[in-house]
Amino acid sequence: MIEKKIKRIEKIGIILPIAFSILFIFFIIVAQYPEWWKWIVFELTPLTWLESTLLFTIFLTAAVNAFFSYLENDKTKTILWSILAFSFFLLAFDERFAIHERIRDRFLAPKDISLPWTSPGDVVLIFAAITGLSFLPLFLKLFKERKAALVLFLCGVGMAALSVIIDSFNVENQSVSYQQWEQTIEEMIETSAMLLFLESVFLIFTQKLKTVFLKK
Repeated sequence: MIEKKIKRIEKIGIILPIAFSILFIFFIIVAQYPEWWKWIVFELTPLTWLESTLLFTIFLTAAVNAFFSYLENDKTKTILWSILAFSFFLLAFDERFAIHERIRDRFLAPKDISLPWTSPGDVVLIFAAITGLSFLPLFLKLFKERKAALVLFLCGVGMAALSVIIDSFNVENQSVSYQQWEQTIEEMIETSAMLLFLESVFLIFTQKLKTVFLKK
C-alpha cells in the first residue's frame, strides 16, 4: 500500500512541475505577443522567477536528502548532499539577482577578458560550468541507488552544459531576430535542465521516504 502511494506521489511530483512550467512559459509568451520574447530573453523577468523557484526547490529537496543521509549515519553522502544543496542555493540566488551578469558587466567585460568565441566577460559562464563538472564524479555517487534518478541527473548535466555553450557564443553581430531566437532556445534548454535536476533529486527523496516507511 505504501509503495503504491509513494509511486503516486512520484508521478504527481514529476508531472506537476513540468506541466506548470509549460503552461507558465506559454502564458508569458501569449501575454507579450507579438513581442513574445520580452519576458524570456531579458534578466529579471517572469521566466527568471520560474527558474529561480525551480532552483530553490531543488536546493530544498537536496537539503532534505542530506538530512535523510545524516539520519542514516552516512557521513559521506550527508556532506555531498549538503554541497549539492548549497550549490543549487547559490544558483537560485544568482538567477534571482543576476549576480554573474553583474560580475561580467562590472569587472570582466571592461577588462575585455574573454575567449575567442565569447563576448567580453562571458568566461564567467565557462568557469562556473567547469567548477560544477569537477564535482560531477562525486555527485554521481548520490544517484547510483536509483537508476532513473541517475539518468535524469546526467540528462540535466548534459542540458545545462549545452545551455552554457549556447549562451557563451558571441551573437552581437547577428540580427536582432537571431539573438531573440538564440536566447529563447537557450532559456528553454536551461529550464529543461532545471526540471531534470528537480526530478532526479525528488526521486532520491521518495526512495529514501520509501525506505523509512518500509522499515516500520
